[in-house]
Amino acid sequence: MLFMGFLLFSNIVNGQYSELKKKYELQAKTYTFQKGDPYNPSTAGAASLFIPGLGQMMSGETVRGICFLGGVTAILVTTFVVSLSYLEKPELESAPAGPIMIGGFVGALCLDLWSVGDAVKVAKIKNLALRDRNKTSIKLNIAPFMNPSDFSLGHKSSFGISLNITF
Repeated sequence: MLFMGFLLFSNIVNGQYSELKKKYELQAKTYTFQKGDPYNPSTAGAASLFIPGLGQMMSGETVRGICFLGGVTAILVTTFVVSLSYLEKPELESAPAGPIMIGGFVGALCLDLWSVGDAVKVAKIKNLALRDRNKTSIKLNIAPFMNPSDFSLGHKSSFGISLNITF
């Protein structure tokens, strides 16, 4: 039930990322890291492996990262609390404390691995969106212009401003 709550909450906070995901999900499969990309997918994945959600936070999706971190923390805390409550009752000889702990660790590990994959995907999609935004911008360059001429023919030099517009 806790896991289902986490899924619902993560879908609510998707916000802007879900719009980017719709647009760039297919391109993310063939993505290659280029110099100048602000978010490194490998670094984001490695960070999320050790601290769930850190890769998402590094890629600018702080709420998404906090959801992953909170989810893993909630699973582990719940597992320990339930297991300890079974271990403190000596009248329950066949208490399922062991299977509950194993299930909790497996659940936390699965959520952590999901966090790793998601962090890599978030970094790729954010980089693709930034590339697209920078590619479609208009660049305006204004520079002084001077054309010295050959004075032996009696021509004068021309001065002015050059305007260069790149789409």
